Amino acid sequence: MRILVFLSLFFAAQLALATLEKAGQEFDKGNYAEAAALLLPLAEGGEARAQTSLGSMYSNGLGVPRDLVKAVYWTRKAADSGNPRAQANLGLFYMHGIGLPQDDRQAVVWLSRAADQGNAGAQNTLGVLFQEGRGVQQDYVRARNLFDAAIRGGEVGAANNLARMIEQGLGAKPDLKAALGLFEIAANGGDPAAQNRVGLAYLNGELRQRNRQRAKEWFQKSAAQGERHGQFHLGKLLMEENAADPESALLWISLSARQGHAPAQAELDARIGALNQNQRDRLQQLVSQWRPIGRGAFDPAAQAQAAPAARTQPSEPGPSSPDRVLRPTLGLTSLQNLTPELAQSFGLSQPGGALIVEVRKEGPAAQAGILAGDIVLRIGSEPIRTASDVAKVLSTLKTGEKVIVEVYRSNLRRSEEIGVLVAEFVAVAAGPARARSGPTPELTKARLLYSCFHFFSEGSREAAEEQKEKLRRIANQFLMRATSEVAAADTDKNPANTELAQRIGAQGKTDFRSLMDQVDRLPTQTERNQRIGQFANSCSAAIGVKQ
Repeated sequence: MRILVFLSLFFAAQLALATLEKAGQEFDKGNYAEAAALLLPLAEGGEARAQTSLGSMYSNGLGVPRDLVKAVYWTRKAADSGNPRAQANLGLFYMHGIGLPQDDRQAVVWLSRAADQGNAGAQNTLGVLFQEGRGVQQDYVRARNLFDAAIRGGEVGAANNLARMIEQGLGAKPDLKAALGLFEIAANGGDPAAQNRVGLAYLNGELRQRNRQRAKEWFQKSAAQGERHGQFHLGKLLMEENAADPESALLWISLSARQGHAPAQAELDARIGALNQNQRDRLQQLVSQWRPIGRGAFDPAAQAQAAPAARTQPSEPGPSSPDRVLRPTLGLTSLQNLTPELAQSFGLSQPGGALIVEVRKEGPAAQAGILAGDIVLRIGSEPIRTASDVAKVLSTLKTGEKVIVEVYRSNLRRSEEIGVLVAEFVAVAAGPARARSGPTPELTKARLLYSCFHFFSEGSREAAEEQKEKLRRIANQFLMRATSEVAAADTDKNPANTELAQRIGAQGKTDFRSLMDQVDRLPTQTERNQRIGQFANSCSAAIGVKQ
C-alpha cells in the first residue's frame, strides 16, 4: 500500500513539476501575474518551490501587490519544510528587517540551515555575519571558510568578500597578490565592488602596470551597476580627461553623492557653483532618469533566490580564460563529503574523507591511477575530513612537487598511498551565480535514480494488472537514466568503474530500503505520506529536469 501511495504522489509531483516549469517560462517572459496564478495553487498544496517563488514575488511586488506579510508567510512555510532557497530568503528577511523585526541571531539560524545544504548565497551572507560578529561571535576563520565554500558554489560576491579579508589580513597575514587574483575573478563574474577595486589596481599599477584605459573600463562596468565608489572614480577620471565639458563626469559624481559617498559630495559641492542654471537643471534631469544596468532595486530575497541549489562542490575550477589565476591542481574536478550513510556503504567504520565523484581526464590524479569512487583520506601530512579540506591543502602546495595522496578503495577494502605530481592550473574567472547553476553530479544523481527504480519495480508488483506494464516502463526509464549518469562519470573509461556502477546501484537500493523503514517508523499516516511525497518530488525532478 505504501508504494501505491508513493505512485500517486509521484504522478502528482510530475504534474507539479510541469506547472513549475510553465510558471518559470511565464516569469522569464515578464508575465508575472500569469506566473503567480500558476504558482498559487501549488503553494497552497504544499509545494515548497512554489511557496519560495511566491514569497519572493510578494516581496518584490511582481505579478501581485507587494505584501511583506504574505512574503514572510510563504517563505516561512517553505523554509520550515527544508527548502534551502526559502531558508536563505528568510534569513535575509531577518537580517534586513524585511517584513519581520530585524534580528541578526535569527538570520544566523536560517542562513546556517541553508548554508549547510550548500546554498552559496547563504554561505556568502553568513560569512559576512561571522566576519562582522553580527548575531554570532566574530570568527574570521569561519568567515573565510564560508566565503571559500560560496565561491566554489558560484557566488562571485564571495570572491570579493574573501579578497577583502585577505587584503586586510583578517584571519591570516595580508597577501595582496592573492587578494587581487580573487578581485579579478569576482570582477569578471560581474561583482560591481570588485570591478571598482580592479579599476583602482590598474590605476595604481598594482596589476601588471599602470593603465588608465583599463581602469576606466572597470570603473564604467562598476558604475553602470550603481556601485557608488565606481561611480565616483569614473567621474574623477572623466573630469581629468575633459574638464571643459564636465556634464558626464558630474553625472557620475552626483549619482555617487546621492548614495551618501562623502568624497563625491565634497567634489560635487566644489564644482556645482561653476554651472549655470540650465546646466544644473540638465544635470538634475540626467540624475533622475538614470537607472542601473544589470541590477534593479536592492532586494535581498531576490538575491538569495538567485543562488544555486545544493549540490556536490567542485574542488577545482574549470578551463582556462584570458583573465587567469594560476593555481596548483591534482585534477580532482568534483568531490563529495562522506556522510555516515556513505561511509557505512563503503565499508568504513566512521565518516571522514572526500569521495571523488569525477577525475579530470589526463590530469595528475588520473595519470597516477586515482579513480572516481576513491575516497581521499590524506594529502601529504594533512588529514582530509571534508571535501573543502582538499582545496585548503591544495592552496599550500607548489606546482611541480610530488605529494603522497592516501585513498581508500572500497572495492578492495583497503587504503593505498599514491604519489601525484602537482600541476599548474589556469583558473577561469567566475561567471554570474545564476549562470553557474548546474545539474547534480552524475554519481549522486545516479544513486537517487536507482532508488526510484526500486520504488517503481516494487510498485509494479503491488499495482493492479492494467498498471503493471506502465510502471515497469517507468522503472526501466529510471534504470537507464541511472546507468547513463554512471557512464557519464566514467571520465577515464576504466573497467574498474563497472564496480563503481554496481556499488552506486547497491547504495540506491539501500537508500530505498532505509526510506521505507523510516516511513514505517513514523507515527501518523499524514507524516508517512509527507515523507513519501518528498521522495516523490525528488524522483520527479530527477527524471523530469532537462539536462
